[in-house]
Amino acid sequence: MTMRPYDLAVTVLAVTTTAVHLWNPFFGAWPLLRVVSLSLFLTLALLTRPAWRGKTGAVAVLAVATDIVLVSVALGVALYIGHDHLAFIEGASRLTEFEFLLGAAFMITILEAVRRHFGWALVILVMIFIAYAYWGRSMPLIIAHAGVSLHDIVEFSFRNSSGIYGLPVGVMASYIVLFILIGSILERSGAGEAFLDFAKAVAGRQVAGPAKIAVIGSAFVGSVSGSAVANVVTTGTVTIPMMKRIKLPPHLAAAIEATASTGGIITPPIMGAVAFVAASYAGVPYIDFMVAAIIPALLFHLSLFLFVDLEGRKRGLGGLARHDIPRMRDALRRAWWIPFPFVVLVALLAWGVSPVRSAGFGLLVLSGFVLVVNGPRVGGRAIYEGMVETGKSMAGLMVVAAVAGIIAAMIFSSGIGLRFGAIVQTLGGGSLTLSLMLLAAVTIILGMGLPLTAAFLTAATLSVPAMIQLGASPLAANMFVMYFAAISAITPPVALAAFAAANVAGADFWRTGFLAVKLGFTGFIVPFLFVFRPALLLDGAWWDVGYAIATAALGIVAIAVALSGHWRAPIPLALRLALGGAGLLLALFDSFYLDAIGYVAVAALLIFGRRRAPAFHSSSTTEGSLHDRDL
Repeated sequence: MTMRPYDLAVTVLAVTTTAVHLWNPFFGAWPLLRVVSLSLFLTLALLTRPAWRGKTGAVAVLAVATDIVLVSVALGVALYIGHDHLAFIEGASRLTEFEFLLGAAFMITILEAVRRHFGWALVILVMIFIAYAYWGRSMPLIIAHAGVSLHDIVEFSFRNSSGIYGLPVGVMASYIVLFILIGSILERSGAGEAFLDFAKAVAGRQVAGPAKIAVIGSAFVGSVSGSAVANVVTTGTVTIPMMKRIKLPPHLAAAIEATASTGGIITPPIMGAVAFVAASYAGVPYIDFMVAAIIPALLFHLSLFLFVDLEGRKRGLGGLARHDIPRMRDALRRAWWIPFPFVVLVALLAWGVSPVRSAGFGLLVLSGFVLVVNGPRVGGRAIYEGMVETGKSMAGLMVVAAVAGIIAAMIFSSGIGLRFGAIVQTLGGGSLTLSLMLLAAVTIILGMGLPLTAAFLTAATLSVPAMIQLGASPLAANMFVMYFAAISAITPPVALAAFAAANVAGADFWRTGFLAVKLGFTGFIVPFLFVFRPALLLDGAWWDVGYAIATAALGIVAIAVALSGHWRAPIPLALRLALGGAGLLLALFDSFYLDAIGYVAVAALLIFGRRRAPAFHSSSTTEGSLHDRDL
């Protein structure tokens, strides 16, 4: 089908913008990359959401004129800074009047692009930070400061190293684009279907087989895509109908897929793009961040997989029909090539190669396999479509990164970042647990309605420094924020992943969202373990790590059983509450005596439940109806 000239121009710009970012991994660092990258992606963000679309007459003419002005500002900034890059960035003098106006117009252009892609919420958040910086003297005493002039607000945002061109935009331009491109090419080359075939071969015959396929398949696909919503609308269109065919209620099928898709994006080895941003914020090599994320991800999936298994046994659910399950040999034949690019990528990272060069070589290996396995024509089209999709999807992420830079500039100029940790600790009454709960709530609220990377960038600016002040390591602090930014995808009232899954399943959004929170309850607990049990990040002696893993795993099992309400047969409410409490005791508190109490309690309760299962079963009619109502 022939494209209209406008759409063709946008497509060409998307491919060109993506191609520009291939310079760094193969030809060395380009000093102007951040400047050029932001201007190109900002232009693309405006053109993919044009103001004139859907309008007619004089309104359309005004909208076209507005777009021309905004695009001119976006590109004009790159031309102006590029004329004498070092003089502008390192200039000791204040901004000239022209630079002040250009910077202010650039900030307005960025906010307009964010509004078009994500609505007013994020724009209002930025305006609150700007207003706070400007009217600092009028603020309550606990958060009052001297105030920042409009000229300094633009200066800090436009030219300061912590502003628009700071770390978020730098990380996005340097290598996040490359990892998004790897995921896009994999998606276009049929890797998602291959992953699902492998999951069917592994779990298709088991109890509640389709639900387990959703958990396994979404872990694979989500790790590459880095988007819970994209995961839902790709794997979910296959797994949700399969779950409904074995008589799972639509809202339960949707909740399982939404939760599994959310878990996929915190699963190594890739974890989408957000892990690279979080590793950069933490100041650790990505390979160390990836290794630290292994056990927490396994705990999340252990809980979800166990819940699905128990739910399947409670409902008497079987697996797929034999003819719907591919042979393992055929699944492996289709997917054999997919691990190789990631093996190369992880190996290079482990050898100390920079993420930029590692991603470049991984991209070369992936492109080679795609061309060989799919043929030059189909493979070439997959690469081309991957470049188009990367340009368009990165446009929204890049403008959010720029917004994160503006927020960081306001936090830096007002000094609130240095006091926020103390404020949280005061509000938490001196309790570390309550303070962390407040930070978790802040992260979830700031992350609602945003893609994961954007949610992390928005929340990390405040939450990470506060956590470090509370005593967490930079690694634990950044992973804590990453987890809660991810879990916001299934947390009502926004819960984008739950909304997408409910739409696919034809289910009620609110039932789906609250059930997804129940299924993903471990995701709300695991981040606290980073602080209370640092050994779970594989930091420490092997016996400490092993003990922490065993203790946390038993606690997670107990919590999953308590949430499911089934252990060979339905179990009473009192036993569920006791199991849940003992599980929390084991999982959260790094104390030998509390662990001993938890071990004894969990073992006794599980043995008691197993031995009394026939008695429970004989009186489970009422209990079963309660479980069904809960779901």
